[in-house]
Amino acid sequence: MKKTKETIRYFLVVGVLVQLFIEAALAQGTTESLVMPDLKEYRIERSISDQAQKCIDCHSELESGIVADWSDSRHAHANITCLDCHGAGAADADVSVKHLELTKTRISAIVSPKDCSRCHPQEASQYSKSKHANTLEIIWKIDPWMREGMNNAIERRTGCYHCHGSVVKVIDGGLDAVVTNYNEVYYKPMKKLIDQLYEQKLLSKEKPLDEKLEIDFYELWHHEGRRARFGAAMMAPDYAWWHGFYELKKRCMTIEEQAEHLLQSKKAAKIFDVKGTGNDTTQPDFDR
Repeated sequence: MKKTKETIRYFLVVGVLVQLFIEAALAQGTTESLVMPDLKEYRIERSISDQAQKCIDCHSELESGIVADWSDSRHAHANITCLDCHGAGAADADVSVKHLELTKTRISAIVSPKDCSRCHPQEASQYSKSKHANTLEIIWKIDPWMREGMNNAIERRTGCYHCHGSVVKVIDGGLDAVVTNYNEVYYKPMKKLIDQLYEQKLLSKEKPLDEKLEIDFYELWHHEGRRARFGAAMMAPDYAWWHGFYELKKRCMTIEEQAEHLLQSKKAAKIFDVKGTGNDTTQPDFDR
């Protein structure tokens, strides 16, 4: 704080002197040879360690988008690297075991307020006293998805808890199981149901995606399922939950309702004349 005040005072003094210099030159009519003095910049010089540079080089190949986001950040402009925030000690419980299989550098995938407090103690202290820091307790009191058990632990961790706070536990050195949850809870049961309808000739395999159930099952994979999986992978909790698993629950209801109707009526599903189809399917020359 003292250095900051001194810097501000320095610029104020220089500004006044420059103004006086210009006014004196104008009064004498000698502005043609007026030379402006160079002002010093107030900046912090900080180098990047060799190990931190290795992190950047590796992730530039594997996750270029994440590195690009970092390179545009204030952290990058001050040479604050991945390792400064994600570096972990040997005794830390959240050391990534999978990362150690690639390099001896210990890192944690999750950066907690405790990690941030190393450089931002005042902000971390203020946050700890806010409602944001205690929303985990609040949503458990008011939200039926948690209170009534209408979503499971994986969906809470990847969706609700990212924004509303979470308690992270490391099991066998690993974090996050979203794809498994999607496969076992949503995709496989619906696939089994669709296959049953195909076996009983209640759905036709002659053409793909010309029956509503086929479209719904496709969207379970490509729309809600993709958003749930990618949302978790890209740290987008709103997509992982509200645009992902929440929508998956509704999609499964739609599929189950239609399947039940077909199984009870024994009447095959309507086959639609899908608009915009029947075009040329000749493959282009990929060797060009």
